[in-house]
Amino acid sequence: MFKFRYQLVPTLFLVCTSFILSAQKKYNSLFWEISGNGLSKPSYLYGTMHVSNKVAFHLSDSFFIAIKNVDVVALESNPENWMKELYDEPQNEMSISKNLPQNASSFYKNGFYLNIPENKDLKGVLKYYPQIVNNLLYRKREGQDNFEENTYLDLFIMQSGRKYGKEIASLENYKHSQMLVDKASESIDENEEDQISWSKKSKILKGMTYSDIVEDAYRKGDLDFMDSIAKVFYPSKNYNKYMLEIRNEIMVKGMDSIMKQKRLFTGVGAAHLPGDKGVINMLIKLGYKVRPIFLNSELESKYKEEVEKINFPVAVSTYSDPDSLFSVEVPGKMHEIARTKSYKYYFYPDMVNGCFYMIMTVQNYSALLGQKPSDYAKKLDSLLFENIPGKINKKTSFTTSNGLTGYLIENTTKRGDQQYYKIIFSPTQLIIAKVNGNAEYAKGAEAQRFLNSLKINDQRSKTFVQHNFNTIGASVYMPKHLQMQTAKDLGYRTFANYIALGLDENNKQYAFLRSVYLDFKYLEEDTFELNVLAENFCKEQDMKLVSKKLVLTKDKNAFLTFTASYGKNEFYGKIVTAQPYYYMMLTNAKDKNSEKFFNSLSLSNPTYTQEFEKYTDSTLYFNVNTLKLANNEKKFLMPYEAPKPKPNKKEPEAKNYYFSRTHYFQAVESNECVMVEANWFPKYSNAESVDTFWVRRARKYGNGNDLF
Repeated sequence: MFKFRYQLVPTLFLVCTSFILSAQKKYNSLFWEISGNGLSKPSYLYGTMHVSNKVAFHLSDSFFIAIKNVDVVALESNPENWMKELYDEPQNEMSISKNLPQNASSFYKNGFYLNIPENKDLKGVLKYYPQIVNNLLYRKREGQDNFEENTYLDLFIMQSGRKYGKEIASLENYKHSQMLVDKASESIDENEEDQISWSKKSKILKGMTYSDIVEDAYRKGDLDFMDSIAKVFYPSKNYNKYMLEIRNEIMVKGMDSIMKQKRLFTGVGAAHLPGDKGVINMLIKLGYKVRPIFLNSELESKYKEEVEKINFPVAVSTYSDPDSLFSVEVPGKMHEIARTKSYKYYFYPDMVNGCFYMIMTVQNYSALLGQKPSDYAKKLDSLLFENIPGKINKKTSFTTSNGLTGYLIENTTKRGDQQYYKIIFSPTQLIIAKVNGNAEYAKGAEAQRFLNSLKINDQRSKTFVQHNFNTIGASVYMPKHLQMQTAKDLGYRTFANYIALGLDENNKQYAFLRSVYLDFKYLEEDTFELNVLAENFCKEQDMKLVSKKLVLTKDKNAFLTFTASYGKNEFYGKIVTAQPYYYMMLTNAKDKNSEKFFNSLSLSNPTYTQEFEKYTDSTLYFNVNTLKLANNEKKFLMPYEAPKPKPNKKEPEAKNYYFSRTHYFQAVESNECVMVEANWFPKYSNAESVDTFWVRRARKYGNGNDLF
């Protein structure tokens, strides 16, 4: 991986630039032929930059001929596997934070906010272009379109290999590689005492940026200079060990294994090639002969245009979302890349053809609020001109086989990409399918099959059942088919972290929401909270609170029922509190099923689906059996030492000084939270007795209105 970060420069490895420039060139090309060691025919090695900048695309005919002549094309990792590696990983089971994971001050205002889409929200959906699209497919820089290629070099090599019918291989394991890169990043600030000043760094750079110098060396194929300047700017032994040396060894083992059986073209970051522990020297030590191939690439190779025009055939399969809202035929597995209370985004990048497919769903609560699909169609129609990228070439209205209406829009972006939007209006959702690719491919059979195959399933249920939501310990009588959003979907730092929505056969909508209010400081009266939540729920969403009724049960619990209106439509609700959890039930139905719905809520302890393990917190000095922590959460727990107290005239030894630190441990799935506070006392701290000490501590928390 060709990866550098701007940091101060240690002087330990500082060498004058004249020496760097005049040193004998050992690694003087980006392109290398590998022979010997039993190989009957040569394999090839190419040093890449992970960018779409034209500096990385000085590719001659020999580059493409080499790919054509091999059996396997290998990269650090295969881009076709990236979505699986990024999104098929299990999510965090336990979160750790130093501060309370919520902005508790806004709970009464936003505790049950529905996120009913407004014009600004619909504009955002039409414009939505997630960063992952650029990261995976293009790596474009703003304002640089005229100086960049259609994609970055590593992906271009993979695309060329696929289109020429070659096997694609990964030289590294994704998880292990990412772990090494993380370790390298953590090591970059080592040896602070050796770092040189910015003024000395400026003398080396001579008015250029570090990127400018590296790009110039890459353009010349001067790997010696790239290696030397990197050692000056990044002298940390551990940084080089984890970022380059260990990974180089892994990649060379992979290359050696493949080359013993098949001819190989390898593309890895140029920084991995030079040096005693670089890929080239490691291959030589294994007995291979490695010689440079000098590129004559002043003009673009004829093969580049040839390979870009090839459309790689793909096999499609049917994808259905977890809620069974839609199904669609797509050339690979779609992944849910983003979600909120009202929105879900599903995405698949065709890495070989440089195209992407996306489905966006917007929950608009229109059935509950008495709005028709045609109301949203009119609203969206007025937004299309300003919020569809580039030029709209064609807009066609259509009706699906099950009676839903929609638009099919064809547009061309300013960079020349062809896009299609297929927008469908259902009683509860706005569904948008989007295709983006070069003009020829986006108009082809695969993209059109995706658009034509989109099917929206009937969300209505004729029957009702008692649903058990075990992970939150709740049970509710609702329509059989539900659309679900859990804490894993919504994010454990939101208030409303569990939503279930159903539609009966008469298009009446049912909603069950659970919110959590993590307040460790103050316990409010239920009656006050229920009234405020009902009033603010209506006020914040331009609804009218028609009536409300507070009910106190025999066991001294409380709940509140209410009637509200949105425009001319009336609906009914119930709020139940079981601190720190709050439950809201909504429907615009008024029949036996709705009556049973409101009386059906049953609460119990949550059921955990994740593993428990012994956890030792080395920063707060305790251990406990709890939910398993994800690796990225463990990074949070760094060794910690309390600061030393500052003496003063009254207390020269700061006898009674202490320091506290707090961690909040939150289960993502059930949204339970445990606060742990540790206190450090200096050696001269004292109390009259142990009992006195604990009385003082209890008084401290009690005076702060904590829940003791």
